[in-house]
Amino acid sequence: MCENCLRDHALITRLGTKGHDVVVIPIYLPTPDTIKSADAPVPPFYGAVRVYLEHRFPVFKRAPQWLKRWLDSPRVLRMAGRQSGTASSRNLGELTLSVLRGENGGQAAELDTLCNWLRDTQQRPDIIHLSNALLLGMARRLNATLNVPVICSLQDEDTWIDAMPEPLASQIWAEIRTRVSDVAGFITASQYYADKILPRLSIPADRVRVVHPCLDASRYSQPHPSDRHAHPVWNVLLDPDDDASLRFILQAFTHAKQHPSCANLHLHCSGISRRNNRLDPQTQRHVQCSPLMTNAEERLAFIQSSTVYTVLHRNAVAFDLSLLEAMASGIPVLQPNSGANPEILTLAHGGTLFEPDNAGALTETLISLLNTPTHLATLRQQGRQDTATRFAIDRMAQETINAYEMGLGLVVSG
Repeated sequence: MCENCLRDHALITRLGTKGHDVVVIPIYLPTPDTIKSADAPVPPFYGAVRVYLEHRFPVFKRAPQWLKRWLDSPRVLRMAGRQSGTASSRNLGELTLSVLRGENGGQAAELDTLCNWLRDTQQRPDIIHLSNALLLGMARRLNATLNVPVICSLQDEDTWIDAMPEPLASQIWAEIRTRVSDVAGFITASQYYADKILPRLSIPADRVRVVHPCLDASRYSQPHPSDRHAHPVWNVLLDPDDDASLRFILQAFTHAKQHPSCANLHLHCSGISRRNNRLDPQTQRHVQCSPLMTNAEERLAFIQSSTVYTVLHRNAVAFDLSLLEAMASGIPVLQPNSGANPEILTLAHGGTLFEPDNAGALTETLISLLNTPTHLATLRQQGRQDTATRFAIDRMAQETINAYEMGLGLVVSG
């Protein structure tokens, strides 16, 4: 299960316990089995395989219905879902723009099918929540058909769009800006991302609420046996084949190994499909590289096998839920002072920040952590405690409800 799925599963479950009926509508791919809505299972709309083929090869629009049903079948869509993590935005720019154009795009019939299904087969919702800004093309027609407000989450759309070639990237940003007025309110994953994305989309601040992703800390509450490692382990999660970040980490690791407290330090980098052979043999035997872990259980095991945990991205992200998973597991985090990291560690004191892009600063901070066992123990305890209180699911559920009320006009924003 991906980070967003973990967050959504927890939110949907908690909204249900608070007496709210939630219907989860899969777009492109089926939702994970763990995400349950209040109603019967809902079929996916905009089936990813069929919609892509119809956009790329228009002849598929005239395909027989049996073939379209097969392309939309759970088996085919799950196979596509297993490959979705490797999909590049560079190859999906034209389709993204078409979907954003909504009633004027190539998928207008898909949008009508969704609107008619909501109108004819479900109780009329009080509010509709779109999971990201790339779905904003749906808002205008949904609102017109159902006469209900639409809320939209904002999280890391810029990373996806900016990787696209021009002029597609600029056209997509322009189309999103024309669709902002179709939405009653927005939810961002962090204040950092709100400050970053609102000016770019010309969204008024009074139409935005910050709701931090949270998790059920009870799933991670017990200290992990990693505390009893025979040697310290620094686990680092990288974007797939991010060679620049790998070189940065290896530089800091090599220098840290020269200090007595880190002489037996082991490094494991996930996200790297090929081994780096430029290290000396003595250092090399303490370094492990592995491909990115897409399985949630494997990723959690990787996090919990750490003495210290770090996650680096090519670009600063709106929020990284794996930091909460680490701290809830009693694993101190070591993060660059960038993106949402300062925001997270201001609320949960289970880690330490270092100056970004400064291998010397990272080395010094890593040595300081491993050379002070009492400080590490304090971070373990404080991280577990603060994650359970500051990033509790009840808090996320209530703040989401508040954002819905803002969209419904029941409360004054601000």
